[in-house]
Amino acid sequence: MAEVMRDEAFYLQSGGGVTISGGEPLYQLDFTCALVKCFKRLGYHVALDTSGYFQGNEEDARILLDLAQKVDLILYDLKIMDSQKHERYVGVPNVTILENAYILGMRYSDKILFRYPLIPQINDSKEDFEALRDFLSRLPKVRLEILPYHRLGLGKYALIGREYELESLPPLEEGKVSSLKEILFGLPGVVLVGGR
Repeated sequence: MAEVMRDEAFYLQSGGGVTISGGEPLYQLDFTCALVKCFKRLGYHVALDTSGYFQGNEEDARILLDLAQKVDLILYDLKIMDSQKHERYVGVPNVTILENAYILGMRYSDKILFRYPLIPQINDSKEDFEALRDFLSRLPKVRLEILPYHRLGLGKYALIGREYELESLPPLEEGKVSSLKEILFGLPGVVLVGGR
């Protein structure tokens, strides 16, 4: 808290706040809940940045919903809609992620921002777009930000001596963002945020 409070003047002047991210902050649910409680007591705007991959018991699910109620913004990544493909690229199936997205989207649609990282040859096919559309169409109100793939992390990986596994991916085809927007256009309750 002492570390965060050093920038308090900036938060209060700009209207900004704190984003709790990770890794996955829901894997440290007690700690995350304690942070949110402290931040809200100080009047900070709090965002929760999550992949939605949280498997807990019934009590944990209640805590998750309580946490979602207390934060001001939920940044929720929907990476790949096909579960087998999700498991291949992300390492886990997406069933739990989509279940949690649905629960939070139904309950807290006013504070959730779904984000779709658009990655060439991984989640940019017409079938991927249609699956995303079909999922979002089940929710009453959706804000979606499309995040086009870029290679800005390549140099950072080299600096820390790690292999950048997506190095061979081609650049995003011109018009892919427009194609996705076209498939989502007219979907009731969906508002596209940002992107290009």
